[in-house]
Amino acid sequence: MKPARIGGFSAVLRLAERAARAGIEAVATSVVESAIGVAATAQLAAALGGEAVHGLATGSWLREDVAKPLAIVGGEILLPDGPGLGLVPERPFA
Repeated sequence: MKPARIGGFSAVLRLAERAARAGIEAVATSVVESAIGVAATAQLAAALGGEAVHGLATGSWLREDVAKPLAIVGGEILLPDGPGLGLVPERPFA
């Protein structure tokens, strides 16, 4: 499920609950998004549990980004231990 396409994170959580009741695994993925969007989708996927994330390594497709993306090691995005997304915007937004 792509949060940006189906109405955001709350919509994904609602659909994931319906899928679980039907015995279907919900998988979170992204559209081509900034590092912030990818990090948020990765956090959502972690909340869904299981093998619920695919297709988040799209940052290299962008010419530039608003923040340095989270590290990917062995095919897995490393989420921060503390609260928040673990990213800092590299420049002010206009």
